[in-house]
Amino acid sequence: MKALEEARNNKLIGKSFEAAVTIYPDKETKAMLDKLDANVREILIVSDLTISDGEAPADAEKLFNASIVVKKAEGEVCPRCRMISKDVGSDPKLPMLCARCAKIVEENYPEAVQEGFEK
Repeated sequence: MKALEEARNNKLIGKSFEAAVTIYPDKETKAMLDKLDANVREILIVSDLTISDGEAPADAEKLFNASIVVKKAEGEVCPRCRMISKDVGSDPKLPMLCARCAKIVEENYPEAVQEGFEK
């Protein structure tokens, strides 16, 4: 969260959904994240999250148990979930949605897919 706030202060991002975050954790933190039964990307409310085994680049923000890089996420904004995604438009039946949202809409609201959203 501290790294996201720094990115906001530096005008790299506005909302956290605009962020693509890479975490370079120490061994103990990596083990804890691997065991964690939660979607850390959703907890942080970011569009993209990578937990890396590699060495952090020199420009990473260093914290006590991890280094973190925040960049602006690439892709388009999905109007349903508001996340930035590279797969917006990948489903031809729902070209305005990201693949995740298209799947949710198709499974839970098949009538919306058939009728269209314009009605």
